[in-house]
Amino acid sequence: GPRPCRARGDRDPAGPRAGPGASPTPARGPVVRSGGEVLALVAIVMMVAAAALLAAAETAITRISTARAEALVEEGRRGARVLRTLIDQRERVLNPVLLVALGCQLGAATLIAVLVDRRWGTGAMVAVFFIELIVLFIVAEAVPKSWSLAHPDRSATAAAPVARLLSSIAPLR
Repeated sequence: GPRPCRARGDRDPAGPRAGPGASPTPARGPVVRSGGEVLALVAIVMMVAAAALLAAAETAITRISTARAEALVEEGRRGARVLRTLIDQRERVLNPVLLVALGCQLGAATLIAVLVDRRWGTGAMVAVFFIELIVLFIVAEAVPKSWSLAHPDRSATAAAPVARLLSSIAPLR
């Protein structure tokens, strides 16, 4: 008989080449099936790692004093001169760091939502949202910021070149 009309974007669960005896539901499971999914997973990991690095950079740049940055320059610490110049323009440096960190978090969240929707459907996205919220908070916010507070000199000198690079990109300023 005639098939019911589907709204745009709805998928036929049996797939486009389904014939007699085809399964009425798609095979779903933990196995990654396509190169696109693998690429998305790699991108998610990279974006979460970048967000963590930027969270540490934000904390380091906001917490270090001008006097401490001067002392690091006198000690000859690598990255200290860059840090010293950034300290004088924190407001110009922090916004690009925050914007890119937010972009990484939103990008990772969006890709996760797409993968979950394709694999397990819209209903699973509610549970995954809460899992993702906790994981992103711990991995990309709490741990890097805590580490940065525990190691202020090391985190500030390591973050300075990244922050300088981001603040030099005109659209981010």
